[in-house]
Amino acid sequence: MERQRLKAELLRDSLTGLYNRNALRESFNEMLRSGQRHVFAMVDLDHFKQLNDTYGHPRGDICLREFAEVAQREADPHPVFRYGGDEFCILFRLETPEEAAVICRRIHRQLAQSATLSPLSLQASFGLALYKPGMTPQQLLNHADRALYRSKCQEDPIAVFTENMEPSPAQAQ
Repeated sequence: MERQRLKAELLRDSLTGLYNRNALRESFNEMLRSGQRHVFAMVDLDHFKQLNDTYGHPRGDICLREFAEVAQREADPHPVFRYGGDEFCILFRLETPEEAAVICRRIHRQLAQSATLSPLSLQASFGLALYKPGMTPQQLLNHADRALYRSKCQEDPIAVFTENMEPSPAQAQ
């Protein structure tokens, strides 16, 4: 039991209780073995640095936990991961990005309606990419990151990767 508890701790983020990068790596390995389509979402909390600077890190932590709770509830049964800082991921076991976008829109709506965060308005941007057998996890991450960058540059908080998308500034270097 102790070994199982320790393994579970290694796969969880201590602040939010979400899965962490180690768990994401394991989930990617399962995805590769399954050969099934998945949709991967990169999620970034909008203006989070400003929120931390204005209200302090303890309030920022409350917002991170609130996002985690909303995302887990709305994305269930799909796993949600804290990638780092204010970036999160969701690995949907779905066939199309459009199916995942419906769930992402629910998360976005629930964040806007969260009473816990009042008077703050926590918003998120979502970049979605479809995994197809033969892709590497790094390609999937890059595609979702490009879509996330696009979502931050447009009115819609959700963008789906397409082959003709410009790379994000970090990828262009």
